Amino acid sequence: MPIGSLYPLTFRPILKDRVWGGRRLNELYRKQLPPAIPIGESWEISDRAGDISVVASGAFAGKDLHWVVENLGADLLNDAKLKDGRFPLLIKSQFPGVNPLEFAWMGPFVGALIRPVGGWLADRAGGARVTFWNFIAMALGVIGVLYFLPQGGVPGNLTGFFLCFMLLFLTAGIGNGSTFRMIPVIFTDECLEAAPGKSADERAAAVKEGNKQAAAVLGFTAALGAYGGFFIPKSYGTSIAMTGSPHAALWAFVIFYITCIAITWWFYARRGAQRPC
Repeated sequence: MPIGSLYPLTFRPILKDRVWGGRRLNELYRKQLPPAIPIGESWEISDRAGDISVVASGAFAGKDLHWVVENLGADLLNDAKLKDGRFPLLIKSQFPGVNPLEFAWMGPFVGALIRPVGGWLADRAGGARVTFWNFIAMALGVIGVLYFLPQGGVPGNLTGFFLCFMLLFLTAGIGNGSTFRMIPVIFTDECLEAAPGKSADERAAAVKEGNKQAAAVLGFTAALGAYGGFFIPKSYGTSIAMTGSPHAALWAFVIFYITCIAITWWFYARRGAQRPC
């Protein structure tokens, strides 16, 4: 298709029902919102599993973002090189001859499926405890990925690599559920401690304020988590471009998880922690 025949592509917004939502997107940006549903976010373009943007109008109306990139990538980007992202990027770059599309769907599917289990575990064992051990499992998963990658002329082990990455997607889902369990507890407890008195009305007001603060933090956390869909594959690509391998990015993730382990243990999980939850 000649590039001159392309037209400005717009995508259908993906509206998200959130506890902090309301009608402000309509008031500020004239977004058409469904009635009686608290809409807190409008995703204008997305490549997240289960929320892939679809072209809104024109000759390609109804085509999703994957179809656009696969079929119009050269026309959209001219000579710019298209790069794969997420899990398939490492498979394609480190295990030549393996078709990454055979595995691409598994990671997001496992992460989304297991997410409610994180909240369930946190309700029974405590959010901080689940999050603490989950970070340890994530750090070990990244170390496993590093171990099974090709290096020093030694071919890697695709099976070990795949299983370690599935562990990472699994623990990412569990950690999502457990941290979202921690946040309301932390802010509610803080507001209850700061309440000027202990009457029923004062405690109810403190709980309400805690829920309000927690809702704001949950929204920020969800937005930051969505950014990971860009940042993580970008870090792999940058590491490969600068060093010829993804090892530098993966070691940075190990350091990050160790930092998270220390913070979670000190402030939330240890005996006598400042804010046990």
